[in-house]
Amino acid sequence: MKRILVFLFFNFIVLYYSQNRTDDYKQLLDSAIAIKKNSIEKNVKNKNYYIINADNSKYSISNKILEENIKSIDIYDKENKFLIKKGINVWKVIPILNKDQLTIDIIDFSVFYKNNNYQFLNNGGSKVIFKYSCIEEKWLLIKESHSGI
Repeated sequence: MKRILVFLFFNFIVLYYSQNRTDDYKQLLDSAIAIKKNSIEKNVKNKNYYIINADNSKYSISNKILEENIKSIDIYDKENKFLIKKGINVWKVIPILNKDQLTIDIIDFSVFYKNNNYQFLNNGGSKVIFKYSCIEEKWLLIKESHSGI
């Protein structure tokens, strides 16, 4: 009986602490989106932006502050065709991890649905680079750059 209680206690502790860990990767992605949002603050207030993953699927936003003018969408979902016919502004998040460096490209483009075809118009984008410091044991912002067409 004591073994079962000790086993359950340790399982509870492992589950409890593993659930409370922060996801650094997700925080870095959300930070890059916040940097992009702050770089074009004037335009974000006037427009609604949608955010997607690299495979055009719905991006899961975990930061509630970002959800004010930025929503998540699945472009190829049939329910969204009416919205896309009017045209929407989309940010595609493309993370690339190379050794200790995480490069996050955010491509800004417009999407239209006309004549049973999706049309993508590139409007520029942003690149945010983070590097992991073993000495400080955290991710550091190395570079951010923004471009537009």
